[in-house]
Amino acid sequence: MISETKPLPAHMRYVVDLEGYSFVFRPDGEATEIIQFTRPSLSPTTLEAKLRVVSSELPSKYSSLSTLNRSMLLLFTLKSSSLELRKYASPEGSNENCYCVFNAETEEIIFSDDSSDSLFEITVAETKRARYPSKNGVPSKLLMNLLAGALPTSKRFYVDEVISVDTLENSHFLSTRKSMDYLFNLGVFGFND
Repeated sequence: MISETKPLPAHMRYVVDLEGYSFVFRPDGEATEIIQFTRPSLSPTTLEAKLRVVSSELPSKYSSLSTLNRSMLLLFTLKSSSLELRKYASPEGSNENCYCVFNAETEEIIFSDDSSDSLFEITVAETKRARYPSKNGVPSKLLMNLLAGALPTSKRFYVDEVISVDTLENSHFLSTRKSMDYLFNLGVFGFND
C-alpha cells in the first residue's frame, strides 16, 4: 500500500531541516534573511519546553503577542509532520480568528497561550486548517524577530542570494550548507561522537 503524503502548507516551505540544524528563511529585497537554530523532534518533553517559551518565557515586549504568532513560533520550532495551524472563532464572540496548533496524530488541540483562550473549550470540529496570512506564506519580520529572540542559540544572518520556495533546489547557499552538514554528520570534521 502506498501512503500519500499531503503537500506542505505554504508557510512550512520556508523551513529547511538539515541533520544538525534548521533554517527559516525570508526573501528580503536582493538578499535573504535566515535564522539558523536547532529544531527538535516533537515529543511530550520538547512540546512542554516550547510551550513554556511561547506562553511565558518570551521577552516582555512580546507579552501581547497574538495567538497566530505564538502558534507559528511553536510550529517553526518543533519538527513534526503531524502539527498544523488551525483557526477558530474568538471565544468573546467577535469576528476575530484565534489560532492554535493541532496534532493530527493524537488529535490534540494545543493552545500556544496561557490566557483565557486556553480555558475556552473548543473541539476539533470547531477548528479548520489555516494558512499563515501573508503573501505565499512568507514569514513576517515579527516572526523572524521572535525566532531570533526566543531561541537562545539561534543565529541570524543575511545571504546575498534571493532564496524563495521556487529556488530552493538551485540555491548555492543551501547546497553548500547541505554538503557541509552531511560531511559534519559523517564525522569528516572530527567532531562527531
